[in-house]
Amino acid sequence: MGRADDLISSELITIMAIGAVMLYVSSRFAAQVLGGTMGRAVGHFIPIIFTAMIAAAAGHDSLAINLLFAATVMIVTLVIGVSILSAPMSAARFRPRTWSLFLPVAALAWMAGALAVIDTRVAVSLFCVGALIAWSSATGAHSGAQSSPRLRWWMLILLLSVVVAVFGAAAANFASQIVLSYGRSLTEGILASTIIAPLLVLPVLGSASESAISDGSCDHAVSVCVSTALLNLCFGLPAIAAVRFAREKLLKTGASIAFPIPYGIWRLDSMVLVVVGLLLLPIGLGRWTPSRLEGLLLIIIYVMYLYMVSPLAKV
Repeated sequence: MGRADDLISSELITIMAIGAVMLYVSSRFAAQVLGGTMGRAVGHFIPIIFTAMIAAAAGHDSLAINLLFAATVMIVTLVIGVSILSAPMSAARFRPRTWSLFLPVAALAWMAGALAVIDTRVAVSLFCVGALIAWSSATGAHSGAQSSPRLRWWMLILLLSVVVAVFGAAAANFASQIVLSYGRSLTEGILASTIIAPLLVLPVLGSASESAISDGSCDHAVSVCVSTALLNLCFGLPAIAAVRFAREKLLKTGASIAFPIPYGIWRLDSMVLVVVGLLLLPIGLGRWTPSRLEGLLLIIIYVMYLYMVSPLAKV
C-alpha cells in the first residue's frame, strides 16, 4: 500500500510539474512574441482561460470560476504591487483608459455575484463591455497594418501557445482532481485560489517585474496587468458560462444552464476587485500617482485575501 501511494504521489508530482511548465512556457512565450500591452495580456490570458474552460467542461464549475476570480485578484494586487515596488510609476497626466475602466467591470462582476449566477444578460454585458474596451485599446494603439509574413508568424505563435496551453491545462485539471480525491478538507475553491491560480499568474509576475525594472517605470507593467484582468472578467466569465450552457444542453441533466457563483466569491473576491478598481480610478484619470507604500499595501491585501480563503481561516 505504501509503495502504491508513493507511486501515485510521484506520478502526481510529475503530472503537476509538466502541466505547470507547459502553462508557464505558453504564457511567457506568447506574451514575449506578441508584444505590446494587449498582446502581452492575451498571451497571459491564454493558459488561464483554457484551464478554466477545461475545468468547466469536466463539470468542475467551482474550480473554474474560483480560478478566474483568484487569478484576477492576484494580478491586480500582488503583481501590480510588486511592479510598483520594482520601479516607480511615472507622474504622467494621461494614462491608459483601461485603468479607470476596471472599476465598472469589477462592479458588474460584483452585481453578478449578488445575483449568484452568470446568466445570459450578465455574460452578454461583460462580453460587450470587454469588446468595446478591446476595440478602443486597439484603435488607440494602432500603428499601421502588419505585413503578411509578420501576421502569419503572429498567428503561428498564437496557435502554438494555445496547443501548449491546452495540454498544460488538461494536465493541471487532471492533477487537481487527484489532489481533491486525497484531501477531504480541501475544496475546489481553496485549491484554485491557493495553488492553481498562483501557478498561472507566476509568468505574469515575472514578466511584470522584469518589464518594470527594464523600463525604469511600472506604467507598462501595470497596463498589461489591468488588461489581463479585464480579459479574465469580460471574456473569461462569459466563456465558462458558454461551456456550462453547451455541457448541460448536450448532457441534458436537467440542471440550470446559468453558471452559479459561490457566495464566497461575491463576499470576498468581487469586493477586493471593486476596492482595487476604486484605487485605479484616480490613477487612471491622472489625479494620483501611487508610491511604493501603496504597492506594499496591495501586496498586504493579497496576503490577507489568501488567509481568508485558506483552511487556516476555518481554524
